[in-house]
Amino acid sequence: LRYRALVTMAQAYSYAGNREEMRRTADQMPPMEYSREAFMLWHWDMKGKEGLENRQEYLQDMLIGLTEVMGILPGMAGDDGKPVYSMEERITMYGQIVSLIRLLFPDGDYGILAQEAIVACSMLVNLCMHRGDTEGAIRWLQEGGAFVLYADTYVHDAPHTSPVLKGYGQNGWIRENGQGKSDELLQYLLEDPDSLPIREDPRVQELVEALQRTARES
Repeated sequence: LRYRALVTMAQAYSYAGNREEMRRTADQMPPMEYSREAFMLWHWDMKGKEGLENRQEYLQDMLIGLTEVMGILPGMAGDDGKPVYSMEERITMYGQIVSLIRLLFPDGDYGILAQEAIVACSMLVNLCMHRGDTEGAIRWLQEGGAFVLYADTYVHDAPHTSPVLKGYGQNGWIRENGQGKSDELLQYLLEDPDSLPIREDPRVQELVEALQRTARES
C-alpha cells in the first residue's frame, strides 16, 4: 500500500509540474530488482501452473515496459533541446518495436502488445509524411491498420498460442471516450489535414472501408 501511495503521489507531483517533489517521492520507491515480481521470478518453489502463470505475467509486464521505453527514446532531446536521434534513426527504432512484437507473436496473437505496435506505426506514419515519403507512410499506415483491426476484434481473455506466452490470456483493453482504435484511426484519415496527401489513395480507401466495418461492429 505504501508503494502504491508513493506512485500516486509522484504522479500527482508530475502532473502539477513539481519535478523536485516528484523525484524525491520516486527515490523512496524500491529499485526494480527488489520488486515482488523480480523475487517471485527466481523463487524456485514456483512450479507447475502457478509458477508458469507467475512468470508469464511478469514477462508480459516486462514486454510492455520494454516496448514503451523503446517508444519514448526516439523522442528524447538533449540539454540543448535538439533531438538526440536523427529522423532515420527514429524510423529505425519505431520499426524495431513493430518487428519485435511480430517476432514474439508469430501467430498474430499480440494481445495488449498490439497497443504498442499501433503507437509505433502512427509515429512512423507521421515521420514519413514529414519527410514527404507518402509510400512509406501508406505502408506503415497499412501495418498500423492491421494492428488496429486486431485490437478491436480479438477476444481479450483468449489464451495466447505463440510459444512466448502460450496459454496465458490475461489481456485487457480500455476504450477511451467510448471509442475503439478503429474510430481513432478513422478520425485521422477522414478529418486530419495531415492525411490529405494520402487520403484518396486506393489502399487508404480500402483501409477506411475495413475500419468503418469494424467500428460499426465493435
